Amino acid sequence: MTEKILCVLSTSLTEETTGRELMRLSRSEGQWLERDEVEEDVQWRQIIPYIVMTSSNAMGASTVFAYRRLSGSGESRLIDQWSVGIGGHVEEQDSSRGSPIIDCIYREIAEELKVPKGYKIDVAPEPVGILLLDDTPVDMVHVGLVFAGEIYSSSILAVPGAPIRTDKTLEVYESNEPDKIQGEMLTSAELHTLRDSGDRVFETWSNHVIGMLKNDRVEPEEWTT
Repeated sequence: MTEKILCVLSTSLTEETTGRELMRLSRSEGQWLERDEVEEDVQWRQIIPYIVMTSSNAMGASTVFAYRRLSGSGESRLIDQWSVGIGGHVEEQDSSRGSPIIDCIYREIAEELKVPKGYKIDVAPEPVGILLLDDTPVDMVHVGLVFAGEIYSSSILAVPGAPIRTDKTLEVYESNEPDKIQGEMLTSAELHTLRDSGDRVFETWSNHVIGMLKNDRVEPEEWTT
């Protein structure tokens, strides 16, 4: 028996479905199903939070964590492709924050990335987009909820436990899973250039997410959607 993951019926989703609507749908109609049973069952869509992690470089330019999936990756269909999203299946035990999807987000980040001492991570609770595609067999059984995350350095005010954002510069994210992913920080302009030139093969979802980003910024309020 495999773990149970959060799914919704494919027929409940349309091109007009928004991220907020999918969040609501997951609460009202979501089903916990055996992963092995739905891995190739197109009548169900497995919900995948897809978190775009941002920071800034030494020049002050906003950056995105992009990474290549290595042979140790659990998803053999995506090996050697590049991604700009951290994510995974919402599991039945994801519940400590009151929302399985939000709990999954922070679990996946903790599993995949090392957070340097003195830095904090914040993820906006509202999704900034949805990925409902039929381009590949993988797409046809998944639906992505795109979230914007940020890692930033912090200092403590006079009131204990009250962090404030200061310089969020981070040149490199270090992976907790070096056998699975290898990444670097890239600006939005660099991502557009690499994608459009074909110099790097980005997974289908990342191609669409890069298209959501303006060519010079990656802050959530500057996304084109």
